[in-house]
Amino acid sequence: MTDQTSGDNSRGHILHLETDIKKSMEDGFPFLVFTRNLERHFLTYNLDARRKFFFVMTIIAILIYNLFLFTDREMLPDIYRTAWQIRLGIVTPCMLIILALLHYRVFIRYIDFMADFLIVLSASSIIMILHFSHHPNVVHYHTGIILIIMFGNIVVRLRFWHALVVSSLIFALYVLTVPEITAMQPPVMINSSVVLFSAIIISLIANYQIESALRWSYLRHLSKEIETIRLEKAKTELELISSLDVLTGLANRRNFDTFLDTEWRMGVICVPVTGERNSSFSFPILTKKAPCR
Repeated sequence: MTDQTSGDNSRGHILHLETDIKKSMEDGFPFLVFTRNLERHFLTYNLDARRKFFFVMTIIAILIYNLFLFTDREMLPDIYRTAWQIRLGIVTPCMLIILALLHYRVFIRYIDFMADFLIVLSASSIIMILHFSHHPNVVHYHTGIILIIMFGNIVVRLRFWHALVVSSLIFALYVLTVPEITAMQPPVMINSSVVLFSAIIISLIANYQIESALRWSYLRHLSKEIETIRLEKAKTELELISSLDVLTGLANRRNFDTFLDTEWRMGVICVPVTGERNSSFSFPILTKKAPCR
């Protein structure tokens, strides 16, 4: 009964959004934002599947991020222990905590913010390593920041406006830190900054297209669901009308046949049981075609 009531409430809410859905499909949504009620429904739509997806992506992120433990020692021999402390002592524990929180549905509404936090934290850790190292190989480590941004914007598919804020924050941190990296010459600093900026723009374009396609798919799905609800409602009304007399409004023969067919399936034949072998009683066999006389 509870599931039926919940389903009815959900259908009623979807029908209530029909005007917003039509408006969004006609006018579009260039800024990737629906009307207030529709946007709220979109953000909670299929949230459990998104939680499971983030859970898997977090595991993959932990494995890939710590894969660079092997390269830290070769590429940054001057501070590889510090790099390990940052990776294993700060970032990885935070990832594991987020992984544990994803098990609890109470935190499901904060999924996007948890993803934002991990992306910023991971990129900041690479920037810290760049800042602490004085080895010439440090000039190659900005590629790690590019990988993190690509992973967040394209693989994890952060919400576009979240991706824009996160990417801008990471780029600002990088630009502020680069001048203090003594191993980087000015031309290299400029080149690495331009490469990072280009990667951010490319990933944001891809992110925009992915979310736009996702939102259109969401609108089409709701439109089909509304059409299904209306067809089911019309079918129920037609069945009710067909079982009533047009003039009197009373149940007609069709209603009686439907009722009889339903009751017949529920009927039970009762046969008295006696201990006598020879019984003077005979019991007719009831069938639907030959009813009891």
